[in-house]
Amino acid sequence: MDSPSIISSRPRDARQPLFLSVPQSQMPASQFTGQLVHFIGIGGCGMSGLANMLLDCGAIVTGSEPSFNEQTAQLVARGARITRDQLGELLSKQVNLVVRTAAVPDTNIEHRAARALGLRSI
Repeated sequence: MDSPSIISSRPRDARQPLFLSVPQSQMPASQFTGQLVHFIGIGGCGMSGLANMLLDCGAIVTGSEPSFNEQTAQLVARGARITRDQLGELLSKQVNLVVRTAAVPDTNIEHRAARALGLRSI
């Protein structure tokens, strides 16, 4: 059985990504570039990960999270606007998409405000 090819004889640092880093200026435009995306419940690992990806794509990210944590602090440091209340104060007709975590019930005030504004939600 043939052994796999060796790309590098140096051991890989586990902290380094396996992919090549592409400068932001060379990244292709995303459908989310310049879009305003609001997250209801942005603080969880899944939602904060999606929010980070959209920030990387050039989206404008807002959200709500009653329990601020390390993820929400990092998002704020990257430029996201996040409120602790889920009352819909960051919602407007300018929001292009509302993303709601499965933990947020249909009765949530912010979710209902997004529906009342006719905002596209997933």
